[in-house]
Amino acid sequence: MAFIKSNRLVKSVLLGVIVIAFLEIFVFNFRHWATAGYTAADAQSCVTGHGYSVTVSDDGSFILNDSNDTWITFENMNMSLNTIFLDVPDGEDSTLTVGVYANDEANLAGFDLQTTTVCSTVKLTKYLRTHLSGQSDYMKIYFQNVTPGTTIRGIQFNRTIPFQISFLRIVLMVVIWVFFVLFGAKSSLYKVPVTEWKTNKKQAAAIAGAILFQCVLLYLIGYIVRPGQNMQAEIDNGVYVHGIYNELADALMEGHAYLDRQPTDTVISLENPYDPVLRNAALSAAGEQECMDYAYYEGKYYCYFGVLPAILFYIPYKLITGHDLMTWNLMPVLTVLTVLAIYWFVYVFCKKYFEKVSMAVYFLSGLFVTFASSIVYLVYYGTIYSVPIICSLLFSILGLTFWIDAKGSHTVCRYKLVLGSLFIAFTLQCRPAFILIFVLAIPIFWDELVKDRLFFSKKGLLNTVLVIVPFLIIGFATMYYNAIRFGSPFDFGATYNLTSNDMTRRGFVLERIPLGIFEYVFQPITVSGAFPFMEAVSLADDYIGQYNREPFFGGLLAYNALMILIPLNIAIGKRLKDIKYTMLSMAMVALGFIIMVVDIQGAGVVHRYMSDFSWLFAISTAMFLLSMETVSEQTHLLVSLWYKRVLCWGVLCCVVLNIWNIFINTRWFTMFITNPHFYYTVKTMLPFY
Repeated sequence: MAFIKSNRLVKSVLLGVIVIAFLEIFVFNFRHWATAGYTAADAQSCVTGHGYSVTVSDDGSFILNDSNDTWITFENMNMSLNTIFLDVPDGEDSTLTVGVYANDEANLAGFDLQTTTVCSTVKLTKYLRTHLSGQSDYMKIYFQNVTPGTTIRGIQFNRTIPFQISFLRIVLMVVIWVFFVLFGAKSSLYKVPVTEWKTNKKQAAAIAGAILFQCVLLYLIGYIVRPGQNMQAEIDNGVYVHGIYNELADALMEGHAYLDRQPTDTVISLENPYDPVLRNAALSAAGEQECMDYAYYEGKYYCYFGVLPAILFYIPYKLITGHDLMTWNLMPVLTVLTVLAIYWFVYVFCKKYFEKVSMAVYFLSGLFVTFASSIVYLVYYGTIYSVPIICSLLFSILGLTFWIDAKGSHTVCRYKLVLGSLFIAFTLQCRPAFILIFVLAIPIFWDELVKDRLFFSKKGLLNTVLVIVPFLIIGFATMYYNAIRFGSPFDFGATYNLTSNDMTRRGFVLERIPLGIFEYVFQPITVSGAFPFMEAVSLADDYIGQYNREPFFGGLLAYNALMILIPLNIAIGKRLKDIKYTMLSMAMVALGFIIMVVDIQGAGVVHRYMSDFSWLFAISTAMFLLSMETVSEQTHLLVSLWYKRVLCWGVLCCVVLNIWNIFINTRWFTMFITNPHFYYTVKTMLPFY
C-alpha cells in the first residue's frame, strides 16, 4: 500500500487549499470586510484641544512629549465612528498605549472605551475598531506610557482596515493540516510498525521531517525573546547572575571553586546576609548593587548551580574561542539535543516492550513527552536557571535509554550499562534531585535481577560493579567539590543562595506539601477575553508563613490533560500480565511526586521547576498511549478509531497550550516588552483581535 493513495492525496490537498484559502481570505480578514465601504474622514478638522504635553507641528503632526496630560480632543464630529487610524511612523519597534473616551446616542455624556496598544512596526495595530451606538460628536484620545518624541503624523476616522495576507498564519494552517493528514485516525502511518522503518522509507521520512520541524520550532522559540538584547541588558543593569557560569568557568580554569567576584564590605558586615529585607536595605543605603542568586559563604561568592555544564560547555568554548559562552545561545542547542534524546528513548522503549507500535503512535508519544516536560518554558526562559534543569533532563533521558537498550535475551550489554549509569550520575552535578531516578533500575532490570540473576550474584558481580562504579566516581567527585566550597561533602550550597527568602532557615513544613501539589498538578489555567486569553494564576491561599512563589500559569493537568490516563496503567499492566510494566509506570509517578515535594520544600512553586518531575509523568502517560494501541487493535474497530482521535487531539492540545504559554504577559521576559513586533503580529493574526 502506498503511503497515501494518490487520489486521496489529491482530494486532501484540494480540500486543504480550499479551506485554508477560505479561512485566510474571509475569516481572518473579517475586519477588512466588516469595514469595507466606509468613507475615510480627516480627523484633524475636528481637533479642539490637546494636553499640555502634546504639540502640533506645522504639517499637522502631533508630537507626544511625555506621559502626563497626553490627550487630543475632537468635537463637532457628527458621524458614526467605526474605526480610528493613528498614523504612527514605522521604524523603531516601539509601542503606544491608546485609550478612547467618546459619546454616542446611547451615552450623551460619553464613556470610557477599552484601551489598546499600537505597535509602530505592526500595521494593523494602528487601526482601532470602535463599537458605538449611532452618531458621535465628541471624543478624546489619550495616551499612556508615552516615549517622549513619539509622533502621530495624522488621524483618520472610518478608514477601511486593510486586507492582509499573513504568511506566518498560512504556514501555521498548513502545519495543522499536515498534522491531521499524517496523524488522523485513518492515516496509513498507524499501519506501519516503527521498528520496520528501514523498509518503509517514505513513512520514516515523514516522521523524520516532523521531528526536524519540531526541533527547528523549539530552537526558534529560544530566540523569540531576543535574548542577546534583553538578557545582556539585564546583565549590564546589574543582574550579574545571567553570566555566573562564565564566572565559574573562569574560577575553575584558575584552579579554585570560589568566584572572582568580591563581596562588598556591606555584605560581609551583615549579621545575617541571607535575610532579604535587611540585606536589600543595607545595600540600598550603601548605594551598592545586590548579587542576586549568588551563593555566599564565609566571605566569598560561589555558584550553587551544578558545576557540570561549566565543565562540558563553558570551559571548552572559552578555550576554543577565547570568548564567553552566552547561555541563551546554549539553551536552544541543549533543547534540540533533549528532543532527539526523547525520540530515541521512545524508540528504544518501543523496540524492547512494544515492537508493533505504529509510527504514528511513536511520534505522537514522543511529541507528548517533549511538550509535557515543560521544555518550552525552559527554552523560552533560556537563562542560567534553565541550564542545570535541561542538562539533567537530557542526561536522565539518555541514561534511561542506555539502560533499557542494554537489556538483551537473558543477558545485558555492559558498555550500555556503564553509559546509562554515567549519564544518570551526571545529574548529581547538574540538579541533584534527578539522581533519585536511579531506583528505576529495579523495574527496568526486574527479570535480570529476579529470574536471570544477572545482578547481585556471583555471575552478575561484574554487571553490578559496572552499574555502581559510575555513581561512586561522580559521587565522590561531587562530595569533594562540595567540601572545598562549603566544608561538607553533602552541602550543595543551595541554602546559601542570596535570594528572595532566607534559605538557611526555610525548614520543612508539612502544610506546604498539599498546597504545592495542588498548584503543580491541579491548578486550572486562568483565562480571559483579552489576548493572549491566558493569565498568571492566582496563588491565594490560607498558608501563613514563608512560601516562595514566582509567576505561575497552571498545573500539569491543565496543560497536559492526557496525564489523567496515568492510573489506567495499572489496568493495562494486568491485561498484559506484565508486572514490570506496572512497576515502571508507578515508580515514575512516585518519583515524580517525591521530586515535586523536594521542590516544594526547597524552593516553593516555580513554573520552570515543573521540568524536574513533569517528564516522569509524561513518560508514564506515553507508556499507556503506546500499550493502548495494542489493546485497542484487539477490540472493536470503533474503539481503535476513538483511541486515535483522542490521542491526536490530546497531543495537539498539549502542544498548543504549552506553546501559547509564552505569550502570557505576567512572566519573566514578557514578550510584549522584549519582542513587541512578534507579539502584536501574532495578535493581529486573529480574526477578532
